[in-house]
Amino acid sequence: MLFSDVASPDVCTDPSCFAEKKERVWKLRVTKAKDEGQEVMTKKEAKQVFGISGQVSSTCGYVELSDRCEADPKGRTFKKLLGRKLPSVTIARDEAGRVRELVKATEVHDALAAAGHKIEVPKPLPVQDPEDAKEERRKAQEREQKKRELVAATIPLAVEQLVESGRTASRATPFGGSSPALSSTPATAPPATDGASSSARCATTLPGRWKR
Repeated sequence: MLFSDVASPDVCTDPSCFAEKKERVWKLRVTKAKDEGQEVMTKKEAKQVFGISGQVSSTCGYVELSDRCEADPKGRTFKKLLGRKLPSVTIARDEAGRVRELVKATEVHDALAAAGHKIEVPKPLPVQDPEDAKEERRKAQEREQKKRELVAATIPLAVEQLVESGRTASRATPFGGSSPALSSTPATAPPATDGASSSARCATTLPGRWKR
């Protein structure tokens, strides 16, 4: 039996049928949101908020109502904490087709205070426009490419200068030649030893028959 692990008759086992049902539910949710004055994100905007992981990005400028407030000692969700003091809600649909309820991060602090909670939530990170981020990455890649090109152009010149320096030194001092400083020093006789000096003195003092 196909899908024998499914016991409930309310579970749709046809992928295409299930996709159509999700699409109809989304359209109904969008209509209801617009009637209640809520904002609806486009598919492109939702992709920037949730990214690949499906988690709300810390730099998107939104907080999901179903997320637990980390600053709350009781670990309650933002939706439970805010209650009737909810700021304007924005709905979006992630890549899996789930409907997500979001509020702007800049409005959460005041909404919590209005609801009677003294909870200090971290300030939201500055929101960066995706196009600006893309342009910054492009400029960084260009700077890195210019550095590589400069290094590649400098290495051959440095090698050529090193080789030329070696040739100049080789012409100045030929292999096997003597140093100019040594060749210009005149050779001198070594001093007489003590024995030679004694013989000379003896030759001048002894009688003539003993002279050599």
